[in-house]
Amino acid sequence: MAGKTPKRRRVVKGAHSKSKQRGTKQAAVRAQANGARRTEVTERRQLEASLRESEQRHRSVVAAMAEGVVIQDEQGVILSCNASACQILGLTEAQVLGRTSFDPRWWVIHEDGSSFPGKTHPAMETLRTGLPSEHVIMGVHRPDGTLVWISINTHPITMGKDELPSGVVSSFRDITEQKRVEENLLRTQFAMDQAVDAVYWIDPHARILYTNEAASAMLGYTKEEFLRMTVHDLNPDFPAEVWPGWWAETKEKKVMSLETVHLAKDGRRIPIDIRVSFLAYEGQEFHCAYVHDIRERKRVDEALRASQERFELAARATNDGIWDWNILTGEQYWSDRHLELFGLEAGALTPTYETWILRVHPDDADRVHHATCRHLETREPYDIEMRVRMRDGHYRWFRDQGQAVWDGSGRPVRMVGSISDVTERRNAEAIIQKVHAELEQRVVERTSQLAQANRLLQDEVAERKSVEEAVRDSELRYKLLTEATFDGIAIHDQGILLEVNAGLERMFGYEVGELVGRPLLDLVAEESRERVVANMRDGVSGPYESIGRRKDGTTFPGEVVVRPYRYRGKDVRLVAGRDITERKHLEMERTRQTEELERQVIERTIDIARLESQRVQGERLAALGRLAAGVAHEINNPIAGIKNAFELVKQAVDPAHTQYEFVGMIDREITRVSSIVQNMYQLYRRESGKVETVDLRTMIGDIEALFAKQLQQRQLTLAVEAASKVDRLDAPRSDLLQVLLNLLNNAIDCSYEGGTITMAICEEAEVIRISVADQGAGISLEVLPHIFDPFFTTKTEGEQKGMGLGLSISQSLVASMGGRIDVQTQRGRGSTFSVLLPRRKIVVPVPDQISIIKEEVTHGC
Repeated sequence: MAGKTPKRRRVVKGAHSKSKQRGTKQAAVRAQANGARRTEVTERRQLEASLRESEQRHRSVVAAMAEGVVIQDEQGVILSCNASACQILGLTEAQVLGRTSFDPRWWVIHEDGSSFPGKTHPAMETLRTGLPSEHVIMGVHRPDGTLVWISINTHPITMGKDELPSGVVSSFRDITEQKRVEENLLRTQFAMDQAVDAVYWIDPHARILYTNEAASAMLGYTKEEFLRMTVHDLNPDFPAEVWPGWWAETKEKKVMSLETVHLAKDGRRIPIDIRVSFLAYEGQEFHCAYVHDIRERKRVDEALRASQERFELAARATNDGIWDWNILTGEQYWSDRHLELFGLEAGALTPTYETWILRVHPDDADRVHHATCRHLETREPYDIEMRVRMRDGHYRWFRDQGQAVWDGSGRPVRMVGSISDVTERRNAEAIIQKVHAELEQRVVERTSQLAQANRLLQDEVAERKSVEEAVRDSELRYKLLTEATFDGIAIHDQGILLEVNAGLERMFGYEVGELVGRPLLDLVAEESRERVVANMRDGVSGPYESIGRRKDGTTFPGEVVVRPYRYRGKDVRLVAGRDITERKHLEMERTRQTEELERQVIERTIDIARLESQRVQGERLAALGRLAAGVAHEINNPIAGIKNAFELVKQAVDPAHTQYEFVGMIDREITRVSSIVQNMYQLYRRESGKVETVDLRTMIGDIEALFAKQLQQRQLTLAVEAASKVDRLDAPRSDLLQVLLNLLNNAIDCSYEGGTITMAICEEAEVIRISVADQGAGISLEVLPHIFDPFFTTKTEGEQKGMGLGLSISQSLVASMGGRIDVQTQRGRGSTFSVLLPRRKIVVPVPDQISIIKEEVTHGC
């Protein structure tokens, strides 16, 4: 029915024939349309089935791909992803679907570590431009914190040629391992290029394939010039006919080493140490040669050989042990004297670094090893004392000194030094320290022996003299024992230096070889030259002391011993000396410490006398306090009766009576007598008030109200400075109030009219400070020590308002609260009294404790 209906010839047979013909034609058209529709439905169903089958095949292919595949719509929303995508990103399919490139949960970076914004994501770029992208590298942080590197390709999804993409397909693969390998290769190449030694790669025909920068620096050729050369161009002593045998031997042994020379571009022959490794990679064979310039090592070896004679001479001339350590080979040389110091015979052992460390005391071995390593690594001087095991198993103290030699690359190649027995010196120092410790202990003990002060002082002086004699004897023994050990050695002929050791050069600050040929007197200070010349003329062998002069002009005390010596067929003088600056300092320090001990004895004696005086004064004050308390107790009852009786009389007297003013006078005097009695009782009060939480701001307000009228009469100003955080304190409220009232009342009495009194409250490290400062005349230095004494007053008879008990009572009350009162005063500027109370809760003393406590008061001038 899909074809066209055949045309028929038109025949007109009247109206009926036309009508019939028209009906037949319409039926044919309808049949044709129905057939077309059935065909279209059939084709559509076949197409949909084909699409479903194609989509299923596509999904299977995508799911099986090792690469990750993600499909996003025109807004960048992820519509689907395969399992590889989820595995690479470390997410589940549910976590991936619905995200966009702008999602803040993505943490994506560029290869340089900078952030990779969502809008520049390759998928978003493809949606915006309609262009695909290839091999875009980005780093994605997974939820577990690991970083995965991926390479992304994108392709747009379009419905027509001119339409914008309706979506984008992104495929990516994990290149994390690839980047790691690339980075390792780059690091390896960089390390090879920057290696200190020269590196060459050689092919089987002796052609140079690669050199690093060190090779160019050593020989002066560029890399391009090297690539046009062979091994035979570099080594004139290595002819071409030898190469095949060398290649075969290296291939068999894998690694070969030798010393030879390389010819530099400027014609110089450079001695080298070369190590060749045979390598094969992906079917290609080549040599990898590491070449080390040994010119400096050759020079050092030559210098060491040249100094061997001087070294052997010094070893025979000194009583110290001499050692020499070839660090490259591990070989060591110990002089006969070195072995003798350890109680060993010549040839008794083969010296090595290991045998040396094993002879050191276990507690000192690590320290010696670390000192050696520090010297070789940092060139820090090697000078150390340690205990060494003797042949019989006991230990003695030794001083070991050494100096290493480094080649041009900074590598240590040799180390030489000397060792000396310092056991006697260490014992002498221990005796001195022990004596000083004993003296110190005796001084400390003396402070607690108040009753026997005079006798103990006499005994100590006698004992100190005997100890000083022991110290002098010990120092004499030390001097005799150490005379044979010297730091500097020289040989001179008629005053001209022929040979010197390194110790003498270091002692006087000269470079190696700089002293040879110079006059000996160049090393002697002007003030000692006459004596040294006389000793040389008279053949004095010493030991004797002289003043040495260094190269820089500085001087130092020294000790010299001279011996005749046969040197190269001539009779010369061998001079050995050492710097005794340290010994001189020890002598000065001993004298200083002796004087210091004498001073401390005198000070302790004065302190003992002062403390004894204070104890007697305290007992007197305690007795006076008890007497005052008793008197107050006896007077208090009659005063109470008088006051009660007077109250009855007062009520009976008419206020209009002409003599009524005497009633008020009697009332005031009774109150005054009661106050005096109460103050006397406070001198020996056995209990403190009840501890409670005191509101300091309220108390200060009460004090201001109490003194308002008195301050106004004297035209004084009361300024209160209180820290915002300090408002409460646990203390007996009545006692604290009485102390502050006493201090403020005294400040008012001492102030001039128009002045200012400052009351300040602040918090310090462990205390609360409440201070009252006036601007009066201040307190004289003669009066200051007595201001807290009971009944002490500076007021005249006409001025006195009390009995001089205010400060004494205040001090006792503050002491019972665990605090103290400080005073600072300056003549003409006024005084400041400070009450310092602990921040913690105050513990009230037990009743049996005596409340009269003498405090030391700090003051300024």
